[in-house]
Amino acid sequence: MRIHLIVTVWALLLLSCASGSKGIENNINNTNNVNNVNNINNTNNTNNTNNCNVVCSDGESQCIEGAMLQVCALVSGCNDWVDNTDCSGLGQVCQVNGTSGDAECVDTCQNQCDTPGETRCTNNTVEECTLVSGCNEWVLQDNCVASGKECHINAQDIAECYINCEDACTQAGDTRCNSNIAQTCTLQANTCLDWDDTQNCTTSSQSCTTSGGTAHCETITGPNIYFSEYLEGSSTYKALEIYVASASGSFDMSTCTVKIYYNGNSTATASIALSALSLVTGDNYLLCSSSIENNGWGVTCDQYHGSLSFNGNDAVALDCGGTTYDVFGQIGTDPGTAWTSGGVTTIDTTLRRKTTVSTGDTNGTDAFAPDAEWEGFPQDSYTDLGTYP
Repeated sequence: MRIHLIVTVWALLLLSCASGSKGIENNINNTNNVNNVNNINNTNNTNNTNNCNVVCSDGESQCIEGAMLQVCALVSGCNDWVDNTDCSGLGQVCQVNGTSGDAECVDTCQNQCDTPGETRCTNNTVEECTLVSGCNEWVLQDNCVASGKECHINAQDIAECYINCEDACTQAGDTRCNSNIAQTCTLQANTCLDWDDTQNCTTSSQSCTTSGGTAHCETITGPNIYFSEYLEGSSTYKALEIYVASASGSFDMSTCTVKIYYNGNSTATASIALSALSLVTGDNYLLCSSSIENNGWGVTCDQYHGSLSFNGNDAVALDCGGTTYDVFGQIGTDPGTAWTSGGVTTIDTTLRRKTTVSTGDTNGTDAFAPDAEWEGFPQDSYTDLGTYP
């Protein structure tokens, strides 16, 4: 009986061991199955990622219809736009920041300027149109005063600080004769206009002339004569000085006529034939109104004439032998009261030709700026008459 019980217990132990081994085997199989599933899932995830249609990148944001702010987020394994903030619900609008490029909700505002990047001068400072919190505003960029400069708009329509200077001429492209050098009015690096030498006529044994409206070198035949002083005085006192800059031998002034064009007329209103007088290089011829002869000035004129009468808005020409040698003013143009530029005017004044001028203005219809070739003196300044240069 005791022996039978021991055999039975032993059999049960063997049966139990057999069942345990099979369970372990089953657990191993189960683990393998799980791994297989995970592998499948990983494969699926990889396939899902490869099948994504990339519409945005991490960190990006955008505005939809100016109201909804969207951000780029991962959706089902792919990056896509997701609603983030309804700006309209906050009483704001959605707008992309011009500096950072990020979408943001901003308060509604009114633009101070139209186009970001445009500039202007305000109280001698440079301001730039800049997008600030959704609206264009003028933002200070440079204080010109602090650097001892002035704000000005350059030729490219851009505001900038520049070194203060004064224009030496009126308009870029204008030309003149300075001594015997042709010069052109040019915009300099400091943003001011000044004369640049373009051609030295002496090197080519020629003379600088403005015939045709543009200063250039030309071989001049005949005399080189032009007006050297203009007196538009008080009462009826008028005088014109003519300078003989060069002449081959003596030159007979009786071949010349002074023509006056009143009030913008394109044809001469009065003509005065000059007296017979032979002049050589360096001589002057002084034509005066009759009223000067005994007015107490003590001026001796080569010719007095009752028809010598002009005002500040009348053009005067010097013709010799049918050729125009010089024109004062602009024929066919009435400037109103007078031609005025650079503080020099043609009314109630005495004007003397700058010694840098070497020839007359033979184009009577070109624009006339008196300060370009003339220096102004008080009215009735007669003491230099007949002494040029």
